Order: sequence, then structure tokens, then C-alpha cells
Amino acid sequence: MKLLIIFSSYAEAKHFLEWLSTGKKISSELESLFFELPYSLYSYEKEGILIDVVIVGQTGFESAFHLGRILSHKRYHLALQLGIGISNDDKISFASICNVINDKPLESGIHQNGALVDLYSAAFLDIAAYPHQLGGLVNKTNAYFNVFLEFKKVASASLSVLYADDQMKQNEIKNVYQCHIHTLGGVGFSFACLYAKQSFYQLRIIVNDRSTLSIDVNAALDKAMPEFIETIKKIS
Repeated sequence: MKLLIIFSSYAEAKHFLEWLSTGKKISSELESLFFELPYSLYSYEKEGILIDVVIVGQTGFESAFHLGRILSHKRYHLALQLGIGISNDDKISFASICNVINDKPLESGIHQNGALVDLYSAAFLDIAAYPHQLGGLVNKTNAYFNVFLEFKKVASASLSVLYADDQMKQNEIKNVYQCHIHTLGGVGFSFACLYAKQSFYQLRIIVNDRSTLSIDVNAALDKAMPEFIETIKKIS
């Protein structure tokens, strides 16, 4: 099995790479794409899976650019993005892993009466144009993660800023746009995979606790990563 795993930063990938590095290091067709970024690509065989890990950067345009280049050179049985997310919903707890099934390109940079304006309403995107559907970028990959795992399936708003300590904005995103969580530029990954017809899952680790109004990225990653690693083991 060939598996692509995307992270936004080395800090987010660190625990997974420590586990992966006990496998067999292998060469990858992607090496020519990342020769100028030697710490962005990690390729190993582990648990019978051929895994490329790529660190693409924090923004949606970086993710879309690198993923477009990757998928033009190599195809995978599955592509995963594991990143952080902010919960807008009291039922989605700190350090839980969410499976984004509808990624909504929310923020246009325009506000009306203090409220966010989504890219569709601002006429920056055509809601009916491929690969948009049902008011967002809908992942219809129907495989392991949707059927067998307990990762909560969510709608996510893709923004240019995280409202980690602003419950008013979190509530607005939930109530107006029906988004359980929001992310920083997650739509770049979803758009590229959908357009290239690459089976994928976007997974998000929740880093805020709405009950205490706190945020702790490192603690959330420490708590959630073992569950993610066990999931990768089960894929094989």
C-alpha cells in the first residue's frame, strides 16, 4: 500500500516521524521535487506500508501547490492530512481527532455588520463549479476511516486566521455556517485531492478546550498522536 501523509510543520509531525523512523528508509519518486527542501520529505516502509511524509507549510496555498506537484508525479492508495483544528462545538473535546467530510471555504476577508462573509457569498467562488458541492468541498471517499473508526465526522470552515480564544466567532461559525470546527487553510488540501481525484482524508486534532477557554497545541498532539499511529497500523 502507498500512503501519503501531509503535515503543516515539523512540530506537528515530530511524534509520528519518531515512530516512522524505526522502519526502513526508502527512496521516493518525490525526491526530485524536494531536493531544495531536504527536511520536508521523509520516506519509509513501515508495517508493510510505503509511506511518504511531506511537510508543506502552514498556508492553504503552500499545501495546494506542493500537493499538486506531488500528485502529478505519484499516486497513492490514500492521502492523509493530519493537522490541528479549533472546536466550535462543546461536544467536540480537547485532543479529539476529527474526520473532515465537508470543508467550507469560509473567509473572504470581507465582513458585513461585523460578520464573516464566505467565498461563495462574496462571489469569489462558484458554488456549483467542480469540485464544489453541497456548499463546500465534500469528501466522498468511502473506506476505512468512514466505516470502522470512531473519529467524529465534521464540517469544517477553512479560514485565514484561527479564532482559538474567541468563542463569539466560534459560535458564529457553528451557528451560521454549521461548521463543527475550523482550520487554517485546510481547503487547500481538500481542493487539490478532489480535483486530482485522489482518495483522501483530512484529520484534525482539536487543540482548544471550550470549557476552560484554553489552548495547548503540544498537549493535544501528545495525547492524540498514539491514536493516530494505531490507526496507521490498522491500515496494513
